[in-house]
Amino acid sequence: MDMNGVRSLPRTLIVPGGACGFTLQKHQTYLLSGLYYGQRPSQLYSSRCLLLKEGDPQLWNQVSPCTQMDLKTLRCPRKPTTFPANVT
Repeated sequence: MDMNGVRSLPRTLIVPGGACGFTLQKHQTYLLSGLYYGQRPSQLYSSRCLLLKEGDPQLWNQVSPCTQMDLKTLRCPRKPTTFPANVT
């Protein structure tokens, strides 16, 4: 579920290569942050540089209860964004 309460996230996750890239394991649930991209939007763009916590993406079962509560009230401004040009 996303922070706006949308229960269905895009099926496509775009992650850049290089220093901002990361790898996810199958059958795991992660806390990710990023940008919606596409006309519907149909894709989600995330990178190590956009994560809420520095380092690798955090497994959901390792997110503290305090952070989970904070996420329920998190609000981000709706600003127009452009898709990062350096995605490989």
